[in-house]
Amino acid sequence: NELTETPLMLTAICILYYDGRRLPDQRAELYKKFVDNLIYRRFDDPEKVINFLIELAYKVHETGRRGFDKDFALKILGSLYIKRKRGETDRRYKKNLEENKPKLEGKFEEIEQDCGLLKRDNGQYDFWHLTFQEFLTARYITTKRFEYEKEIKDYWYKDWYKEVIKLLIGLLSIDNQGWANRIVKDALKRDEKSPFSRLRLATRSLADIHGDNRDNSVVDKAHDRLLFILDTEEDPEILVDVGEILGWLGDHRDLEKFIKISGREYNLEGLGKTRINDFEITKFPVTNQWYEKFIKDEGYSNNGFWSKEGKEWLSNEKVECPRYWHERKWKCPNSPVVGVCWYEADAF
Repeated sequence: NELTETPLMLTAICILYYDGRRLPDQRAELYKKFVDNLIYRRFDDPEKVINFLIELAYKVHETGRRGFDKDFALKILGSLYIKRKRGETDRRYKKNLEENKPKLEGKFEEIEQDCGLLKRDNGQYDFWHLTFQEFLTARYITTKRFEYEKEIKDYWYKDWYKEVIKLLIGLLSIDNQGWANRIVKDALKRDEKSPFSRLRLATRSLADIHGDNRDNSVVDKAHDRLLFILDTEEDPEILVDVGEILGWLGDHRDLEKFIKISGREYNLEGLGKTRINDFEITKFPVTNQWYEKFIKDEGYSNNGFWSKEGKEWLSNEKVECPRYWHERKWKCPNSPVVGVCWYEADAF
């Protein structure tokens, strides 16, 4: 959603889709292609512009905030566009920068206006969305640094860098999945107590790697650690988070299990003593991945599944899936399916 809030960004996404006929499944790859597509189409020196933006993002992120002034940007721009000559003194180089300041200001204005990633507000500049600053920071580390684990060792417990770590691991997995999986594997080895911040971030990062690029042994280790937390943790917020991570990573538990309930006489509110026969009930709510089987099994086109009233409802509504089915926030595979009406539940 954050990529489509300005016309320029929406246009770039449309062009990206038009060129490839599909958008990348992986978030880091989507951002990379989006930024590259935007910059390469609008500048004669795209490599320099990208190098400026990633260094700018990295150094702004180091300050712990989003906003920066023009002088902050010009210092970075100057180091990239005005190369220091061999043997040039500090004094001479600073003078050279000062002499070229109008040129640098003009270049910065061009980048700020045309790159589609920066905006000006009340005399300050920042990236249109924090996620771009985070992505470009991650890209700076992956392209300008060599010891990735050392570079991020102090970031694991800082909320300000959580997205940077996930995007960094995602970026590495595009061309060097060995490094990406190694970083996650190392994080999973470390002993940790509740709230398991490092472990949860590492496994979320693993889920952000395309399935084909995940190391199976690392995935298995992640499953074991997540299941351990589910069995031992009491904090509901942590349990929800871990359950969601497990869902996106691939939850192999039997979530379609039924539990037998013995029939007997129950004292029911409003009904008094009532005899109920033996029955079974699912141990877990019906999940998205279970309901998806119904959809794929032509559940919405097979009239044999639907009651008379259900067929009438289906004919009027002309739906092929539950409401909200295509909204990602409701689509974690092991989460309860939502947006299902009575007739759909009955057909299922």
